[in-house]
Amino acid sequence: IREGEETYTSRLLAESIYQSAYVGQMQSALSVKRELDNSFDACFPENYPWGQYTSTVELPGGKLEGRITIPFALDARGNLASIELGSADFAHGLISGGTGSGKSTMLHMLINSVVMNYHPGDVEIWLADYKQTEMSVYIANRPPHVKFIGLERNEEFSFSLIDMIFEEYERRSRLFLAEGIRNIDAYKGKHGMNSLPRILVVIDEFHLMSQQVAENPTYAERLENILSEARASGIVCLFSDQAVSVGLKGLTEKGKKQMRMRLAMANDREEMSVTLDAKVTPEEAVMQMGEVRRRKMVTRTNPEGETVREAVLELDKVVYLSDSCRERVARKAIALYGEGDAPIIVDGNRQSKVDWAAAEEYESKMADGRETFYLHMGKPSNFDACYAIPLIRDYGQNVICVHDRYDLQKLVLLSSVRSFLRVSESKLYVLADENDSLFLSARAELVAMQGQHPNLVIASNMVDVCARILELGDMLVARRKKPEKEADLVLWLGLDSMLREFQYYDPLPKDYQRPVSKTASRMQKMQDELDSKMAALFGDFQPNPSLPPAQEEEDEEGLLFDATEHVGNLVKEGAKRGIFQFVFMSNLLALKSLRVLKLENFVYKMSGYLNRDNSLEFYGSSKFRGSMSSKKENISFACYDGKRARFFVPYLNE
Repeated sequence: IREGEETYTSRLLAESIYQSAYVGQMQSALSVKRELDNSFDACFPENYPWGQYTSTVELPGGKLEGRITIPFALDARGNLASIELGSADFAHGLISGGTGSGKSTMLHMLINSVVMNYHPGDVEIWLADYKQTEMSVYIANRPPHVKFIGLERNEEFSFSLIDMIFEEYERRSRLFLAEGIRNIDAYKGKHGMNSLPRILVVIDEFHLMSQQVAENPTYAERLENILSEARASGIVCLFSDQAVSVGLKGLTEKGKKQMRMRLAMANDREEMSVTLDAKVTPEEAVMQMGEVRRRKMVTRTNPEGETVREAVLELDKVVYLSDSCRERVARKAIALYGEGDAPIIVDGNRQSKVDWAAAEEYESKMADGRETFYLHMGKPSNFDACYAIPLIRDYGQNVICVHDRYDLQKLVLLSSVRSFLRVSESKLYVLADENDSLFLSARAELVAMQGQHPNLVIASNMVDVCARILELGDMLVARRKKPEKEADLVLWLGLDSMLREFQYYDPLPKDYQRPVSKTASRMQKMQDELDSKMAALFGDFQPNPSLPPAQEEEDEEGLLFDATEHVGNLVKEGAKRGIFQFVFMSNLLALKSLRVLKLENFVYKMSGYLNRDNSLEFYGSSKFRGSMSSKKENISFACYDGKRARFFVPYLNE
C-alpha cells in the first residue's frame, strides 16, 4: 500500500484489529468482574459513612430535586453501582428474576442500602411480601426506617395497602396545599430534611396484587393514580416479581410508563426483555446467580450528528448481604437513630389472642342503629383491629364453616362462644354428635365455660339433642307471634351424622305435646290454685295464661324422633326470630348429601383453601381463590357474604 493511500483492504484490516482489541478488553473486564469481591464487608467496610445521602438535593442555581440513590452492586470496573428512584427520570422501579437468580438477596441489599445511606426521618420503608417469607426477617430485626411489614397474599390485604398508600398521598397533598407549596422537596427545603420522610414501598411477588386489582376497576385506577401522581408527595414504589409479564397485566399503560428504573436478573429471555423494556440478545440473557442487567439511559451522537438518548444494558454484580450482615445493619441503625415508632405489622402467619377492649371499640365503630350480635373470628388481613361477623335478625343470617383442620375450627368455635356469651340475655346451644372430632377436641373447654355461664347448653347424646331441638322449635313458633328481645345461637357439630341418624327414628306424632318435668307441673298446679283463690276474692279475675296441657314425666325421660324437618325450619327461619345457626363441617362432600342445608340460607360462608370447582360450588365464585394459599401450613380463613371476601387468622385460645 502506497504511503498516504487507503484501500478497502486496509480499512477492513484496521477495523478487524480494533474489533479484536475491543473484544479482548471486554473479555478481560468481564473476567475481572466475575472475580470481584462482592461481599458486603468488602463493599461497605466498617468506616463506610452512614447517612451520607439526602433524598432532596440542591442543584446549581438553588433548585431542589428529589431522588433516592441506592448503591447495591459492583460494575465491571469494581466500582459501586447505584440505582435512582423517585426522580423525574426514574419515578418508580421494577425488578424481575427467576428462581435461583439471587433476586431476594438483591432486595435485601437495596433495603439495607437505604438504611445505611439515609436518616429514617428522610426515607422510611414499607415492605409487602406476598410470599410471606422474605420480609418476615424484619419483624425481629427491624431497622427504624421500616414502618410497615405486610406478610399476606389476599385481595383484602392488597386493597387495604393501596388505600393506606393513597390516603397518605392525599394527606400530604392537603398538607402541601395548606403550606402553599407544590411537592415534598419544597416542604423539606422549608422545614428541614427530616421533617417529612419519603416513603419507599417495596412489594415482592407483585403479580398477586396486580391480578387482584385487575378485577377491581376502583383499585386499578387508584394504583394508577399512585404511580402517576404520588411521586411529588414523596411516595416511591419498587415492584419485584419472577414473572413480570404477568404482573404488569394488572397495570394500566399510564402506570407502566412510570416504572422507568428497570433491573433484570437471570430469567427467561422474554421476561428479561419485558422487564427492561428493551430487546435482550441471547448472549445478554446468559447470566450467573447474583448478576443483574441494569437499564441505563446514555446520550450519544448518531451518524446524522443528532444528540439522542438510548437505553443500554449494563451488567453488574449484586453485593452479597448475608443474614448476619443484615442483622448487624439493623443493630447499628438502632444504635444511631433509636428504634423509632412501632411499625404496622400484618402477618398472615402469626396468631394473637383477642383483645376484648379493641373488640368493643370495633363494635362501636361498626354500629348502624340495628341490634347486632357480633361473633369475633380473628385477626384480619386488613389493618382493622379485629374481624367479626355481624348477625342481625333477618332471613339467612346464619354461618357455615367448612374446614378439614379441627384444630383451626376449634379456635373459631371457642371464639364464637366467648363472643356471644358476652350478651347477658343470650342463650347458646352446642348440639353435637357425641363422636364428632371437633366436639371431642373442644369438649373440655366448653364444659369449663358452661360452669361459668349458665346460658351455655351442651347436648351430645341424641335424646338431649332431640329435646333441645323441640325446645328451639317451640321458641321459633312462639316468636312468630311475639318477638323476644333475647337472641340465641345454635352451634351444630357433626350435624351431617345427626341428620343421618334421624332417618332411623319415627316422625314426631302430630298431636304430640312436649312433656314437662314434675317440677314444672307442680309449679303450674300452684299457679292454678292461686288463680282460683284470686277469682274467689275479686270476682271476674283473669288468671295468668297457664302452660298448655302437658304430659307429666320424670326429668330424665326423653324422646327420640326424626328432627330433620325441625332442623330445616331452624335454618330457614330461625335467624329472623333471633335464633342464629352456626354449622361446622369438615368437607363439602358431607354438605352435598344434606338436602335440608341449603347454602342460600347461609349469608356467611367460611373455609380454608378450596380448589376452583369447590370454591364455585360453595361460594358461587372463584375470583378470590388465588388469595388463599394451598400450603398445609396455611392458617387463614376466608369468609364471604356474597359481596365481599374477608380473610382472617383465628384467635388463639384464651
